Amino acid sequence: MKGIHTADWHLGKMVHGHSFLPEQRKQIEGITQLIKEESIDFVMISGDLFDRAIPPVEAIVVWESVLEEWVEDLGIQVFVIAGNHDSAVRLSFGNRFLEKQRVSILGDFSRFFDPLELIHGEEGIQVYFLPYLDTAFLREILKQPEERSREVLLRQAVEQIQKEWNPKAFHLLLAHEFLLGGSVSDSERPLSVGGSQAIPYEVFEDFDYVALGHLHRAQRIGNDHIRYSGALYPYSFSEAGRVPSVEILYLGDHGSFERERREIKPEKTLRVIEGRLEEVLALPPSDDYLCVRIQNREVILDLMGKLRERFPNTLRVERAQVGETKFEDSETTLRKTETPYDLFTSFFTDMTGEELLEPQATYLQKLLERREGEEKA
Repeated sequence: MKGIHTADWHLGKMVHGHSFLPEQRKQIEGITQLIKEESIDFVMISGDLFDRAIPPVEAIVVWESVLEEWVEDLGIQVFVIAGNHDSAVRLSFGNRFLEKQRVSILGDFSRFFDPLELIHGEEGIQVYFLPYLDTAFLREILKQPEERSREVLLRQAVEQIQKEWNPKAFHLLLAHEFLLGGSVSDSERPLSVGGSQAIPYEVFEDFDYVALGHLHRAQRIGNDHIRYSGALYPYSFSEAGRVPSVEILYLGDHGSFERERREIKPEKTLRVIEGRLEEVLALPPSDDYLCVRIQNREVILDLMGKLRERFPNTLRVERAQVGETKFEDSETTLRKTETPYDLFTSFFTDMTGEELLEPQATYLQKLLERREGEEKA
């Protein structure tokens, strides 16, 4: 039996006012092609199917078409859990009916203690679903005191199901959690302030494979069988250069399995380029989504317009800072500064690594003199 592990689709995602739905469709087409090529039996989506609790209609239409093609046309099973971006109730609407159509979408805790049974060899496969649930809600479900941490709660829950699971079966877990040691990016919404909901991977190490969602970079945590598949598409410039991927599972007899990461390279991706404007405009034209870091110090009129003539999908422009800020030196300099002019010029040098040009210094002096005159008046 073969399966695909994917997560964090964030259908309907907007970045700097731009919808990534066209790119998301193309990435899903890549997964569909893999399903056909590898004769996949089931697909797991480990949370954050949508980017927000009430997704745009266009995102719902995309999801509906995916289910229609995967389930009706290709005959595969689909397993989905809610993530912290999803509305658990809305996402799992009609789940009892959908399970009869080989689609399991869980937003609650019901399938954590009552696994889905798949026929595979003599042992079978038990699929457990752990959608994202707030720690306070977990305490309520498990009837535990308020002082119990998320780690303690989940350890107790896992111990409880282990008492009843089939020891000969292959135990598969879908979970949307932040595991300690994971590499994060800017586009992930924190599950809690200060990382208090992060848990160690050992909580889940007795499962045969843990299909994780939440972190957007593909990575293993602790053991080779505990993995984040990574997001469907790079959703922030901190992910620039990341090629999205999925995990393919090959389940053999007697609990054996192999896995393979398969990249699904997008036609257009997020990139960061840096240089003076004339250097940037000399680069080959590109339809990629760009963050451009301009090193020019002078004011440039209609900078975004100039960039979009050559790079139509420029989403963000920044002023690059030359050199690094030396906080200790800055603090010492501030103590010695006697005039606002000295204060500003020292700050400028610390930030850029350069001195003010003569026209800039003259303009600054005039501004400060005007300000001083206004205060005296």
